Amino acid sequence: MGRLTIEGPVTDLAEWQVASAVAAGMEALGWQADDASVRELMPPILRGTSVVAVLPPSPAWAGPVAAALASAAQDQGGRVLVLTAPALVAEWGATFSAVAGGAGVRIEAARGPSRAARRLKADALGVLIASPETALALHTRSALMTDRISAVVLAWPEGWDSDEALLVLLQDLPKDAQRIVLT
Repeated sequence: MGRLTIEGPVTDLAEWQVASAVAAGMEALGWQADDASVRELMPPILRGTSVVAVLPPSPAWAGPVAAALASAAQDQGGRVLVLTAPALVAEWGATFSAVAGGAGVRIEAARGPSRAARRLKADALGVLIASPETALALHTRSALMTDRISAVVLAWPEGWDSDEALLVLLQDLPKDAQRIVLT
């Protein structure tokens, strides 16, 4: 996979059509448009390209990924599914909320399927963050609506206990859904 390079300095996230509320959330977290991670991750994600990124295993390091996905979800509709270890669900929720909460992107950090199922069935979510097991439970209940998923993030899958739920989910996700793997 080649590296994306941008000619000249990028001084404003609006140049990439990032929603202003998302850009403000990123800047509040300390991310700037000219940071290397931002320049390398945001443009391909905003274009819908599948990406593999090597980052430390903490959602705080994935701020540019969250911002790009939130901005794309807001602009294009669709739903983002973030699959992560159960211990990181709340932290991912906080990262997405900090980056995109002000932009009106509806986020659910699902520790279990009940509340998430209600919000999914009401079509009141733009970003669902869950463990693969919780996502599979939602899928089994016909609440996940895999055809609405436009992007899926696999957040540090090498630390997951099992990949059985993931294998079932990936079979039913749309083939054209963007895939982002953080490792």
